[in-house]
Amino acid sequence: MHKINYKKKYHGVSLVELVLSIAVLSILCVFVIQMFLKSNELNDKAKALDQSVVICESIFELIEGDSTLNEVYNSSLFKFAVVKKNQGDSETTVYMDEDWKPVNDVDKSTFQLVLITDEMQVSDYTQIQYTIKVGQNNQNEDVKIIYEIQMDEYF
Repeated sequence: MHKINYKKKYHGVSLVELVLSIAVLSILCVFVIQMFLKSNELNDKAKALDQSVVICESIFELIEGDSTLNEVYNSSLFKFAVVKKNQGDSETTVYMDEDWKPVNDVDKSTFQLVLITDEMQVSDYTQIQYTIKVGQNNQNEDVKIIYEIQMDEYF
């Protein structure tokens, strides 16, 4: 007589294996998503730093061409500049939006640039120190400095 084998062979994936694989994949996805978010944040910071360097270099090139700062103050970037003058020094603030265009309203600004000019008489020559600080405005009224550069001229 022939023996009939009633044993079934199961092919495929069980429900437990499927649930475990989905759990492992979801845990790995959390880390991947966090990496993408962090890379986006770093990309924004790098763009802001790059734009800050370009703006500062162009301002210093204008200053080297004309130490009276007329070209600087007549440039489109300083259209809405706020100037505070003291004895021998001045502080000029420019507020910019997220596209780095100058704006008239501080509340609409995302970035700000401060040009500090300090003139000193030293012996037989005059030293003018130019400092540019570029910062990003935060919600709590603080300014986080992105880039700062200084240049000295002697006459």
